[in-house]
Amino acid sequence: MWRTSERFACAPTSPAEARRFCARHLAEVLGNRAGAQGMIADAELIVSELLTNAVNAQAQLTELTLTAHEGYVRIEVHDDAGGKPELQQPGIDDEHGRGLMIVSALSSDWGVEASTVGKRVWVELSLP
Repeated sequence: MWRTSERFACAPTSPAEARRFCARHLAEVLGNRAGAQGMIADAELIVSELLTNAVNAQAQLTELTLTAHEGYVRIEVHDDAGGKPELQQPGIDDEHGRGLMIVSALSSDWGVEASTVGKRVWVELSLP
């Protein structure tokens, strides 16, 4: 098992910083494995969505953790904001509400766990 994490202040630049962190570290651990580039792109999009949700929820601090297991990668974003993200069914003209739909479509599993301060959103991506 391999694991790394990084804390990010919640700012408009945080999702981009987290994407770069994710891409760099997953590229190191996955190397030239078949399908790695597609999985890294999916992971970057998921990380961006989850960090954007934390910023929009007015979190003060987030922590991104990446863990590579035998057959999957787990992405966790812990933030100190209240509330619980939920899948929405946005209308065609709605500007928001599609992030968790994207996360759900790209992942093999995902969920939300309450923590003593805030919540942890986790996502699992099957390794190619």
